[in-house]
Amino acid sequence: MSRLTPESIRASQAELPPIAAVITELRRQDPTIQQEQHRYRSPRGFQHWANHLAYAALIEAGLQVMNQLADPIGFWAATTCRWAWIVEAPPRFLAPELAEAFRRTPSPHLDEELPQVLPCFRLMLPDGALFTEDGVPIPW
Repeated sequence: MSRLTPESIRASQAELPPIAAVITELRRQDPTIQQEQHRYRSPRGFQHWANHLAYAALIEAGLQVMNQLADPIGFWAATTCRWAWIVEAPPRFLAPELAEAFRRTPSPHLDEELPQVLPCFRLMLPDGALFTEDGVPIPW
């Protein structure tokens, strides 16, 4: 496998379809998403529930790749998405004030061993709740 560089990532992104098209296609074709997309309704200002399910399916699909790349963050993200499917984890929609407090809370170190077993739920953040290290909002 070749080494990943910013240039190789940009080149591979140019070959990929836009994420919105992938999400739309997943919502149209995946029977699990079709079955589960009506279970919850996202409040105004939050990502649509069916889009969340499609994004989670994409992340889960990368589990094996993340493990091969020794990417613990990607591995745990994919593992969490898989577990959320298995236990039918409900969403928890955070108010903007709670999302801001959550954003300012320090993150624990993640490695191969999770610190403790926690109940599984899907943390749904309102639009504008996450920012890059440079303070730029991350859209959902």
